[in-house]
Amino acid sequence: MVGAAPLPPDIDVTTLTGQRVALAEDRRPLVLNLFATWCPPCVAEIPSLLRLREAVAPDIKVLIASNESVDTLWKWTSQNAYDPAAFGHINPTAIQGALATDSIPVTWIVDSRGHIVDRVLGAHAWDRDSVVHAVRSLLKP
Repeated sequence: MVGAAPLPPDIDVTTLTGQRVALAEDRRPLVLNLFATWCPPCVAEIPSLLRLREAVAPDIKVLIASNESVDTLWKWTSQNAYDPAAFGHINPTAIQGALATDSIPVTWIVDSRGHIVDRVLGAHAWDRDSVVHAVRSLLKP
């Protein structure tokens, strides 16, 4: 668990469908996962992240981001029949400060005020009932 550090104001993710998401401007709670297509633990947790996304949408944003090229991400999501809207490209220079990490996968949980309330290192089962409940609790004032 991390303290409630603010999400850096200039961080954005561009989804594979072309939508630019300015993370600090979207006032919905956020689950932001950083992964790589070549990382087995990252790839293993993707289906549970997608199920979490389905369970909490549209009230909570779930983004799965990588600093790999958009072409690489498109090819990989197509090969795996994943919804490209769930995936995005994050500029590698954005992964610093409050988002600094030496490990992937890593997931940050951000409340509706734009504060990072948790950081989870390693693969996780994001679709467990207790996890879905905890993420939904971000909606409570």
